[in-house]
Amino acid sequence: MHYHLSAPHGPGPSFWNHLIARHVRIGHALSRVSISEVIGSFLKESEMKTLGNRTLQSAATVFLGTYAKSDGLGKLGLIEEESGSYTVRQPQTPPVRVLACALHDYWEAFGDGSSEPPPERPGLSGRFCRIVFSGTGHAWHSVVRFAVGQALWT
Repeated sequence: MHYHLSAPHGPGPSFWNHLIARHVRIGHALSRVSISEVIGSFLKESEMKTLGNRTLQSAATVFLGTYAKSDGLGKLGLIEEESGSYTVRQPQTPPVRVLACALHDYWEAFGDGSSEPPPERPGLSGRFCRIVFSGTGHAWHSVVRFAVGQALWT
């Protein structure tokens, strides 16, 4: 679910990808106010839309609640709420099969039809890792090592 909401070609709102890819960083604090400001700026710049403060704050509440509440995506461990403030945490690595499905979908949407694997194509692995891990492209090599190790044992 997180991947589909966050993927630039997914069904989630356009600002969702922007938040995950550019503003949700491990160890950073988030607030409803800061997230609503980012959403407002993004929509104004990218879609020439201006939304009211209540609408922007509602969108921020939905975004943060989706990741902080246990009945949402809270089990991923990406965003943790403590007394009304939010902190981005290091989520657990998704199962290899989940990574494979997400990578296939992303590569199909943004690949150039090349048979070259993503680590050899500059930029693709970094964007994918920011969506899946909310980190940087440097995580890619760990993912590959992890996936290869899992494949050898399954």
